[in-house]
Amino acid sequence: MEGQEVIIILSMLDLPMLETSPVIYTQENIMKFNVPDMSCGHCKATIETAIKSVDETAKIEIDLASKTVDITSAVNAGDFAEALESSGYPSTALAG
Repeated sequence: MEGQEVIIILSMLDLPMLETSPVIYTQENIMKFNVPDMSCGHCKATIETAIKSVDETAKIEIDLASKTVDITSAVNAGDFAEALESSGYPSTALAG
C-alpha cells in the first residue's frame, strides 16, 4: 500500500513529465579561407548560401576587405571548399 500512496501523491501534484534526449557533443572547428574573387555584397550572399548548404548551423564571418571567410562548424573543411568552388568562388584554406 505504501507504494500506491506515493504514486497517488505524486500524481496529485500534476507535474509535467520530463523527457530526456541524448546529448551529442561535436567538435567545432574554426576554418579560415582566402576567397580572392570575392568583392561585393552579391559575392558575400552567394558564399553564405554555399556554406549554409553544407551546414545550416555554421557560424560565418566574411571580411570583404581581406577577402577571407571564417567558418565555425563541425563539418570537414574540404566540404566547404568544394561548395565554394561549385558556387564559383575557389578558395584556399588558411591556417586558423
